[in-house]
Amino acid sequence: MIQINIDQADYIESLLTRFPEQAKTATYRAINRTTAATKTEISRQVRAKYNVKHKEILSTLRVDKAHTGSLKASITSKGELIPLSSFAARQVKTGVSVAVLKGKRSKINGLFLTTLKQPKYEKGATNVFSRVTSKRAPLRGHYGPSIPQMVGNEEPLEKIEARGQSVLLTRLEHEFNRLLRG
Repeated sequence: MIQINIDQADYIESLLTRFPEQAKTATYRAINRTTAATKTEISRQVRAKYNVKHKEILSTLRVDKAHTGSLKASITSKGELIPLSSFAARQVKTGVSVAVLKGKRSKINGLFLTTLKQPKYEKGATNVFSRVTSKRAPLRGHYGPSIPQMVGNEEPLEKIEARGQSVLLTRLEHEFNRLLRG
């Protein structure tokens, strides 16, 4: 969980007492701009480390915006494990080669890449599988990390939090300057 705290709380509180409604409006605008910038930073940091697309990351993110009644916003990531076939999987002689981390390909022995053609899968289900028994079926699908797991990694979280902190301070200053100028 990322929390962004404001060091200049006394200054903001004094503005809130002098211009209560305008200050609330300025604050929620700054918070909402910060969530948009933080959402972009989340995608940027995850893509820097993992081999996933921007669209996939954004599809897992949900933003609850701030408003005058509640000066609080949140970004949550919710999603399922991603099939290993989505990580540039290639069939090699002894197994499957995948690139979960950016620029780092690893080989997993004993697995195979195939498409299951069953009525419940319209276009087929392509994934990396292994056999559960020595018989032909059943098969077990293999998965990589989910987007929420990638976002929750410590390294990206620090950079995301730092970006959110700096954007919030900049936006608060901008919005309050607008308020004071009229």
